[in-house]
Amino acid sequence: MRDVATASLAGRRVLVVEDQYLLACDMAQALGAEGAEVIGPVPTCSAASR
Repeated sequence: MRDVATASLAGRRVLVVEDQYLLACDMAQALGAEGAEVIGPVPTCSAASR
């Protein structure tokens, strides 16, 4: 995941919106492993906007 000019997600907040629970958990785990502060996952855009 470090192919993009060694971009770091450390200190970045990322909102994961995905209706497939296992996929959402995998994404959240991968983003967290790269240093992101993961918010969610949430299943819909309307849930994300609350």
